[in-house]
Amino acid sequence: MVADFTRHIDRDWVSVFEKDGIVAGYAILIIGERQALLDNIAVAPAQQSKGIGRALIDAVERKAASQGHRQLELYTNVVMTANIAWYQRLGFVEIRRAEEYGFHRIYMSKSIV
Repeated sequence: MVADFTRHIDRDWVSVFEKDGIVAGYAILIIGERQALLDNIAVAPAQQSKGIGRALIDAVERKAASQGHRQLELYTNVVMTANIAWYQRLGFVEIRRAEEYGFHRIYMSKSIV
């Protein structure tokens, strides 16, 4: 996977969670006219299950809502079953599946208003 983090920092909204001066997690939100897309979320393995991911999702939801969006969307690979289950626990629902660029993706959405 290739991510252009410089582009994300310049053009998108990035939330960083620090713990003891070290980046413990981050989320990237792409805000478009018609869509708020959670492009990426990651938490350092040693920091997982400590509420950091939930805090990042909360921040992303607040930002998307502040920009007038009522839905937050994301996609993930179908093999990422633990992530899919986590997103479902947070209120995301599957809206479609597609194969794109050789990846089998699940698209999910959540009402944030």
